[in-house]
Amino acid sequence: MIGANDNQRRAVTGSASFVPAQPRQTGTAPLVIGSHVRCILPHAGDGIVYAIEGTENPASVRTLGNGIVVEGGRAFVDVVWLNGNRSRRVPEAIVRSVQWTVRDTVAGDNELKSALANAEQTEARNRNEATTAAQAHAAEVARVKIAPELAALEQGDDQYSGTLAAKNLRKQLKAAFPGIPFSVRKRHHGSVTIAWTDGPTTAEVEQIASAYKGGSYDGMDDSYSRTKSAWCETFGGADYISTAREFSDALLGRAIVAVLDRYAGNFETRPEVSAEDYRKGRLFAVSVPDVITAYGQEDLQSLIRQQAATMTGKA
Repeated sequence: MIGANDNQRRAVTGSASFVPAQPRQTGTAPLVIGSHVRCILPHAGDGIVYAIEGTENPASVRTLGNGIVVEGGRAFVDVVWLNGNRSRRVPEAIVRSVQWTVRDTVAGDNELKSALANAEQTEARNRNEATTAAQAHAAEVARVKIAPELAALEQGDDQYSGTLAAKNLRKQLKAAFPGIPFSVRKRHHGSVTIAWTDGPTTAEVEQIASAYKGGSYDGMDDSYSRTKSAWCETFGGADYISTAREFSDALLGRAIVAVLDRYAGNFETRPEVSAEDYRKGRLFAVSVPDVITAYGQEDLQSLIRQQAATMTGKA
């Protein structure tokens, strides 16, 4: 029989027997092989303890800082999650934290073996998918390196700083939008800013620039995740790429006329509006009658900005 406090590492075997724990208040039950647990983290969910190392000491577990920090305990547990993931060598203090619940129930032999078999299948599938993805990535790297249409771009191993990305962005933007002067600058490590006046729309420029973006920022956990990109590995990349399009007085004038024509029936008298009015923000105070958004009555400043953003042309 497998005891709950064996000092030796215990793992599931065909001959293992499982002894249900005595009923206790949820979360304070002893940890045994087969204990049902739950964790609220995305990779987890409902799971089963399948191995324990060390001697548990739940009385020593303490929670500090409203659950931010936990300490104590002497054991480590391996958990198989019903979604096919595993967590190995989780400290006892973590298992007793606010994100976890130790159930009073214990899995039987067949239930535990089924969960472990599902995890093995999931891990095998993940390995196969990773191998396939790696092969596809290598093939794409080989393709872009010799692609005739990309021969004008400079190749290198600067995937993150933005230096090589800025060089190649200048070349691509010049070729895609001849006659439009672009300012492409690396302002900080891993940060590139593209600025221009009139010319193509922001969406058209971002369609080219997006290939050089090395990853994305996740505001939920305040972290940046880099993406494995054949383009960035070959032609350079940057963690952050921003665009800043300015409008000339001529383009603003066209946008103003287009907006006033579209909403001519909403005004009793056609407003006298200039590009200077727009630049000074005066048109935020000019509401367009009968045009309502989720934020209230629409203003002329916003409508002109939206119109200008869709228009192209030389400065």
